[in-house]
Amino acid sequence: MVELRGTDMVFGQEVQGEQVGQDIYAILAGIAGVVGSILLFAAGSQGPMLRGIAGVLGAACLVVLQIKANSDLKAQGQGVTIEYQIGYWLALLFFIGAALANYIPLGQEGEEDQGRSPP
Repeated sequence: MVELRGTDMVFGQEVQGEQVGQDIYAILAGIAGVVGSILLFAAGSQGPMLRGIAGVLGAACLVVLQIKANSDLKAQGQGVTIEYQIGYWLALLFFIGAALANYIPLGQEGEEDQGRSPP
């Protein structure tokens, strides 16, 4: 049994004598997480939108990474299966949660403004 972590896919790792290269989707998901975390401190009206974009980008990269890894193993035809551990699923859940949490307030602001009468 071989175990790869997300950091192994970002930085590359040697597994059983073979080099596992860096994966661009793992790198992009990591960058999206870091950028989204930094944007927590961003003030202004663009902050929630940018954090939501980072959440969507991170979730999309993780899903593409999963699909790509599964198809790469099928192409090798070695009968190897991938078990995605709790860290992957939590990261995906947090990216989706960040995207939704930063999208919902944007929609609510527009509804509040429509109900107000001009001064």
